[in-house]
Amino acid sequence: MTWLSASREHGSLSREIAQNVKLPHPELDFKPGTPLERREIRVSEMDKCIRYLAYNWRGVPVSNRFSATAKEKMEKGNLIQDRVRGVLIPNYSRYWVIGWTPELLVRHHVGGVTFTGHPDGFLYEWRTGKITSVFECKSTADYGFIQCCRESLSNPDHYSATYVHQTNTYAGMWNAAVPKNQVNEMTIFVYSVGGKEDKDVGAPYKEFWFAHSAKLFQEDKTRLTGLFHQVEADPEYVPDRPYEQTDWHCTGCSHFDHCYGIRRTLDPAGRSAGPGNVAESQQSVTGRAVPRRPRAAKKSAG
Repeated sequence: MTWLSASREHGSLSREIAQNVKLPHPELDFKPGTPLERREIRVSEMDKCIRYLAYNWRGVPVSNRFSATAKEKMEKGNLIQDRVRGVLIPNYSRYWVIGWTPELLVRHHVGGVTFTGHPDGFLYEWRTGKITSVFECKSTADYGFIQCCRESLSNPDHYSATYVHQTNTYAGMWNAAVPKNQVNEMTIFVYSVGGKEDKDVGAPYKEFWFAHSAKLFQEDKTRLTGLFHQVEADPEYVPDRPYEQTDWHCTGCSHFDHCYGIRRTLDPAGRSAGPGNVAESQQSVTGRAVPRRPRAAKKSAG
């Protein structure tokens, strides 16, 4: 039987990718007093940690960049999002999703600050010819999908609370910009990346409907513009950390290294060190090794 021999060494491309994934992070040169670099609040980050926002406004370089694994998951999420907007909804419902090819940029100016964002689209009911709802599509892991469905995106302490704040802000910005076609409803479409099905729908996706809240929109604007002006007025001001180091808000944050003054390494798969082995896999900014956690003493036999 004819068989093929290798034309070159197997794994050379994979090694090249793995080596480049582990390129060193930028220098952690941030110091209090760094002036503001941008005067905008991106809606996608509006429910982030206040310390994260201060770093971003001052243009602090990302220190804990996305790993190759994380980027792959995000690209998969983008493909799912396009399938939902371009295939599932227009072919199998009474709606079309408009305002996403090309992406619609929405701006809202308030208090010397500009809110900017790209909503995932708007639901257009073709039978009535009306835009009825602002639309956001989110992909998440199976466990997160189950939690979203169980609590209907109504738990303010769950990460999905960001979905509601973000979508509500898009609706408020749209209404301020296009007063003749007010959007009074929001649709948040959640898709399970792993294929876990919702027991009520019988599919790995489920949408959640909310009435737009002008009150919540105003509260979020007031909170964020107030923080912005506080950071702007005092170049030395860095907000206190609202979370513990092992909290999920921190472990996945792109400013983790700046915030805690330590440099994380990546494991062979390109993933950042998790909360359980932070101290063992890091080095301090000053170059001193971070002490390892003491290991439990082995029990003697007998």
